[in-house]
Amino acid sequence: EWTEINKGEVTSKKIWQLFNDQYISATLPYQLESYQIEREDEDTIRLQLSTPNGSEKLTGHGNGVIQALVQSIQKYLGTDDLEILDYSEHALSDGAEAMAASYIYAKFKGQRYCGIAISEDIISSSINAVLNVLNQDSRQTASNKKEIEIA
Repeated sequence: EWTEINKGEVTSKKIWQLFNDQYISATLPYQLESYQIEREDEDTIRLQLSTPNGSEKLTGHGNGVIQALVQSIQKYLGTDDLEILDYSEHALSDGAEAMAASYIYAKFKGQRYCGIAISEDIISSSINAVLNVLNQDSRQTASNKKEIEIA
């Protein structure tokens, strides 16, 4: 879209800026404050999130952290319309100090989104990648409302 509007070559610096704006810096309105995981017969996640309604506590259970996270979000939103289609992760460098990148391909409200996050730990990165999907949907919904108001 940027190249169509600006009709020019895109530098690597600009590509990083666009990527960062779309995925890494897009932390509103859903933002992770804290989390706790318990592992017994199934995983339980307890989250403290900043949301459009203020700070909220969510709890979910599942067969793994991502499933527990999705279940907690579904309960909070009152819908089962969030589905993880694909998930991957990797370290961005070698060693114990390496940053982790997580990629979530998800379907939410009938739309497909790619959530991406980078963090010091893989669990935070994974949670933030899922929250990135919600944040993209929020931006898309706000953009659609502005288009309707203009028309």
